[in-house]
Amino acid sequence: MKPDELGAYLLTIRNVIANDLRPGLKSVHLNAIAGSVVILLDRLVTTLKTGDGAAAARLGDWKEIAAELERLGLGRGDGAPVSGAAAAPYEALESRYAAVQKDIGRGAAFDRLTVKLASHDPATMQWYSNSVAALVDFAEAGEPQVPAPRAPAGSAEPADESDVLRAKLSAYLARRFPGLPKDPIARFAIAPGGHVKQTVIFSLLPNEILPTRLVLRRDLSNSITGTTVIDEFPIIERAFALELPVPKPIFLEKDREPLDGAFMVMTEVTDAVGAGTYFPEERRLAPRTVGPEYGRDVAGVLARLHAGTARKGVKGIDFTEQVKKHYASWCALPSPPFSLSMELSYAWLLSHPLPPDRPQCFVHGDIGSHNIMVRDGRLVALLDWELAADGDPAVDLAQCRMMLLPDTMPWPEFKQEYIAAGGDPVACDESAVAYYCVWTYLKHGLMNATLRNLYLQGGRDDLVAAVVGGHYFHRLMQYQGRALQIAVDSVRGAS
Repeated sequence: MKPDELGAYLLTIRNVIANDLRPGLKSVHLNAIAGSVVILLDRLVTTLKTGDGAAAARLGDWKEIAAELERLGLGRGDGAPVSGAAAAPYEALESRYAAVQKDIGRGAAFDRLTVKLASHDPATMQWYSNSVAALVDFAEAGEPQVPAPRAPAGSAEPADESDVLRAKLSAYLARRFPGLPKDPIARFAIAPGGHVKQTVIFSLLPNEILPTRLVLRRDLSNSITGTTVIDEFPIIERAFALELPVPKPIFLEKDREPLDGAFMVMTEVTDAVGAGTYFPEERRLAPRTVGPEYGRDVAGVLARLHAGTARKGVKGIDFTEQVKKHYASWCALPSPPFSLSMELSYAWLLSHPLPPDRPQCFVHGDIGSHNIMVRDGRLVALLDWELAADGDPAVDLAQCRMMLLPDTMPWPEFKQEYIAAGGDPVACDESAVAYYCVWTYLKHGLMNATLRNLYLQGGRDDLVAAVVGGHYFHRLMQYQGRALQIAVDSVRGAS
């Protein structure tokens, strides 16, 4: 079957799932699964439809990048493309990427690149900059072309699977709080998603013991972060004590038995909606919920968090050894297609270490619109503190710069608002923010590449692993390229 024919069939399947099957699903979990299938099909259809044309337009640039690598004496000379002359353009470009990656990505060649980057050798910096620009260019060309969604036919019915969990929670509340009304739950809904933690929004009948509008967060057995609500609950208590916009923590249950997982309960953020999805590309497909003051609100909350928990005279973590360990883990994996940005990122971090006297404070660790609630366009709650820890405030600023600001406000303006609200100007150092921009996607890139390899080797056959390997790893490489552009620009601006 020809690629364009296969693409046509896949597009039809995609539209049936997105427009006909998904809106009628009663279960929020099945609805989320259908959404993941659509995301994967969007990536596959776009690659089949436009991949060869985009690759053909860029083959010449990558031949020159490979030739320049040899002229610089950085190539090992054994990375010649493996595809034949008759290969399709997409296959030929993939082979060219792989050849450059093989030349530069391991051993002495990688070490020489790191040394030359550390010394800011002009010719090497120019090659590096050209390579990063080419990586980003092709990644942007492969952005999934998503058909406009149909208007929703109506809200989905409550999830079938909620009945069992509701009964268990009702029995638990009756045991722990005997003064509550009999069968105290008036409203119960499982929120969509739930790959790491399950979120339930529920209401209680009027009582004098607990607030009536609550949210439950429960650990799931297949969490890929390794975090638990047992660790997250005291963090939320700390944030609440600092008068940051977080739900009020009510209680924590460490025993897994009652609900098949430890859980915590907080107050519901009422009359509010989510600020958006994780990636800006996906936010474009949904109604905008944030207003013109949203970026300033985020800057102010981060400034209060960082200033209120600043730790003076404390040295930060030396990331060099951590980066080396990550790099060794990466080298042990088969290199996914179009993943040269991983090697370039490791080389950059090893050649541009941060000083040990960076500011230290408590950082959220997963700041983005996907973890923010808004009311009338203004920030009212910062959620999901499971990755919070002591660290460099530039970690949060980098995540904002990459994931929250592209469709919100310019980075220089956000930086000004952060400092005006009491944030440390040193936290905004361009080289430090760039460092953590790159580091963020190295961490996620390694995790996703590991899962992708497990899927392709038959160790996993579930949809999460398929979507990670077939779509999200490519998305991360796209953002990794953007992060490297920020890093290169930070050095040029300092010179």
